[in-house]
Amino acid sequence: MINADHSEVHLKTNKGKVIRLHPDKLCEDDRVYVFSKFPMPELAKCVIGKRLIFHAQDWPVTAVFQFNKNGKFGFGALKGNQIQTEREGLTYKIKDLEIKIMDGDKVFNRLKFAKTKPKVSDFLSFGLSRTMVSGRIISVGDAAPF
Repeated sequence: MINADHSEVHLKTNKGKVIRLHPDKLCEDDRVYVFSKFPMPELAKCVIGKRLIFHAQDWPVTAVFQFNKNGKFGFGALKGNQIQTEREGLTYKIKDLEIKIMDGDKVFNRLKFAKTKPKVSDFLSFGLSRTMVSGRIISVGDAAPF
């Protein structure tokens, strides 16, 4: 094993080939071992497998951010009691208090948290550098299909 984080494990074979895979592809014992050597950030421990619902005061929609255990990011808008998917095929990378939402190798968006253990009523910033919107988390729950 060369390196690992919540989104990718780098393994080196006996022949020197580097294999990259999501930790979700490992068995439970191997995941426990990997994260004992390369601990996850506190924020990652709190948001992976969770759905956050976010609202900014002057924003026309309520956003749904979902951090699936397989590394996929669910991004939608709450309309009535339904969640409408806004974008598919996104992943996420967590470092400190920031989560980069990735579309392939490009940063699609960012989430900046004020605390490592986000909860209802905490502030959160969403967007790219010049267009960040601040709002509050209005719900935290387990990830589920949209």
